[in-house]
Formats: sequence, structure tokens, C-alpha cells
Amino acid sequence: VVKFQDELLNTGNLTEFKRTIGNHVYYFKDGFVIYRSLTFSKPYIEPINKSLAIDNKFITMDIETRNIEGILYPYAISTFDGKKDNFTYLSDYILNYKGKTDITLSKRNGSDELLKDSIMQLMHRQYHGYNIYLHNFSQFDGIFLLKILTELSNKISVVIRSGNIIYLRFYFGKYHLNFRDSYLMLPSSLKKLARQFNTEDQKDIFPYKFVDEGALDYVGLVPEFKYFENITQSQYLNYLNRYKDNYWNLRNEVEWYCNQDCIVLHQVLSKFSEEIFRLFRINVNKYPTLSSLAFAIYRSNFLKKDTICILDKQVFDYIQNSYKGGYVEVYKSYGKDIGCYDVNSLYPFIMKTFKMPVGQPTYFKGDILNIYPDILNDTNKFLFLQVEVESPQSLPGDKPFLLHKVGSGKSSRTIAPLGKWTDTYTGIEIAKALELGYKI
Repeated sequence: VVKFQDELLNTGNLTEFKRTIGNHVYYFKDGFVIYRSLTFSKPYIEPINKSLAIDNKFITMDIETRNIEGILYPYAISTFDGKKDNFTYLSDYILNYKGKTDITLSKRNGSDELLKDSIMQLMHRQYHGYNIYLHNFSQFDGIFLLKILTELSNKISVVIRSGNIIYLRFYFGKYHLNFRDSYLMLPSSLKKLARQFNTEDQKDIFPYKFVDEGALDYVGLVPEFKYFENITQSQYLNYLNRYKDNYWNLRNEVEWYCNQDCIVLHQVLSKFSEEIFRLFRINVNKYPTLSSLAFAIYRSNFLKKDTICILDKQVFDYIQNSYKGGYVEVYKSYGKDIGCYDVNSLYPFIMKTFKMPVGQPTYFKGDILNIYPDILNDTNKFLFLQVEVESPQSLPGDKPFLLHKVGSGKSSRTIAPLGKWTDTYTGIEIAKALELGYKI
């Protein structure tokens, strides 16, 4: 049994009527369907609850590497859980072969054992569910850790996007650890972050290049200026003065530097977490990236129920086709005293200033202007229309208005043609095009 409702549109013609069947609407005239629409029932993005208490269950980790014959090997690792730090050093893992140090074995096996022991020191019940943060884990540190983690467990969950490790969950028994990249949450250097968050400790300088050439047990004079990166002569002289009465010990310096990085990162994340919780009652530790955190803040503090629905791929692709980028054609190849302007943060400005489509989308087919003649001027409607276009022979200012995308994928390009074509546009564009003499 089909239940429907008919509405007569023309009392003088019984063939002109509107039929509604559930979410479907049909307009009939002279026995033909001239327009039909379907209002979807998509699921909505749900608001989320604010957190009741702050969660600071996280550990910071720092991996230092050296370049030997063009290959990077970890040689020192530090961790800090907010109370105590732990440091491991490669010289403790160098293997002896027939009474002599085998450099090849020590580089490969020693680094692996170093990483393995550092992870095993975290595999305790007390750290169950903790986040392990490394600054640049997704593109650098994760490469070293992934191999070791797969050797220690046969159950690992990884989220990779655009070749970057966004999130990694490492299981051991009935417990797990979450490895995350703090750079995806705070995209700036650790040195800048320490200054911006005014941490108690600050990131120190270190002769990175010296480790590539020197022995790991080196004790002697402070390495030369050329082994440091991005420092001034004044900074180097101040560094020298620290050791005017003592020898410089590489192991001690690496331990201090590596531990300091972990402590500074922990202080930065703690301050950031406390500030976000104070402002929005959201726990930073639940979200792996800055964008996911921003979305959580929106859902918990600003999103109203049954407002933004979740579009499927078909609807999303259709709407996306109406976006064609900027107007970049050059009509004057020469000029004098030309000014150049650029617009920054235009997307955030538009999102803040203008309305966003909400509610359920409605698909329709037919000439909508015959059914709703004033819909292009209705500011409460957002239209995305696939239309047949014919441009006028002469345009105001001799500049085409409607852009047209041709090709697909990487070979696609946007042109501003004259003639006839079919494409998707917004209702605002169509309204302006009709004023300029386009036939739609």
C-alpha cells in the first residue's frame, strides 16, 4: 500500500498537481513529470559532552640520531612521564666481536636493542592507555619505532594519512600505549614552543654534527663552532664558558640535552592541555591532531543537535564540482605602477562571516525556476545546480563570468569559455549569470 498526498496546482487543469510520497515530491503537468525532488534522511553530526576532569596521562619521548655513511641510526633515547626521566645510550649496547668492536653490528643491532629496551621500559600496567608524544613522530621517529613495535607485539593499529603516521596504538597483553606526534597538535619547533608557552625549562643548543664523527665516549674540549647549527658566535662563546673549568663529556651532554627536550615538551603539552580544558572543557589527549581537536571543541561547545548532516560521497562530489577556484586569467600583459594584493585567511573569514548550509539536502531534477521562481533570491536556500549554459555573444567588460572545469584528476583545468557547455554552479553564480545575459 502506497500512501500519498495530491495538491491541485491549477483549478482549471486537473493534470497540474503536486504529489508527495514520503520524502519524494513530484510535479505533474499534462500527464508528464516536469519536476521531482527527494529530501534525504542523512545522519547528523552529533554534539559531544564536555569532559569532567583533565587527563594528563602522557609521556614524552625524544630520539637522537646520528648519520653514519648516509644512514641514520638512533644513539640516544629519553622518556619523561612528568615525574621521572629515563635515558638509554648506544655505547651501552655496542657488541664485541672476537675481542674487537664490530662497528657494523653495533650500528645496526645496537640501535635496535636501544629502541627495544626503551619501549619495554614503558610496557607496564601503570602506563596503560598513556599517550607517548614525540615531536615529528609521523615523518621521522615513527619510521624507527614501527619496526621495533612490530617485533614486540603482533597487534598494532595504525592510522596513516598522506604517507604520515597520524596515530599508532601498540598492544601488549591486555594493555596498550598510544604513540602520537605532538607536532600535529602544535606545528612549531620545540624551541619556539618553549618560548611561546613560557616553560620553566628552555631548549638548549647541541653540536649535532659532532656525533656523526666523534666517538660516543668522547671526553675533552668543547666541539668547534662548525658542529653546531643555527647559533650565533655569542651563543657559542656563552656555551664555552660553561666548561672553562671542566672537560666536555659527550654522554653527559647528550643525556642532559635529550632529557631536557622531553621535559620541555612535557611542560608545553601540559600548559596547552590545561588552557584548552580551562576554555572549553575538552581533553587534548583524546585527539591526535589540531584539526580533530578544533572539531571536538566545535562539537562540544557550539554545535546544536540535528544541524549538520553527514554527506555521502555522491552528494559530496556533486557539491564539490561547483567549486572551481579563483579567477586567474591575465587580460593585460603590460602595465605601469601595478599594485599586487593578496588575501590571507579567506576561508576562516568566510566560515565566520557567512552562513553555512545545514539540515537535510534535497535532490531535484527539472527546471526549479518553474516551480520556485524566486528561489535564487532566497537567502535561506543554498543551491548547487548542474545546468546547460549558453553564453551571450558580448559580455560586459568582455570578460566571461562563469568558469568551466575540463578534464579530470591532475590533468583538469579551469577555463572561462564562450559558447555552450554543461557544468555545476552555485545558485548565487546562476543568479548573477542570468543578469549578465547567460542562458541557463
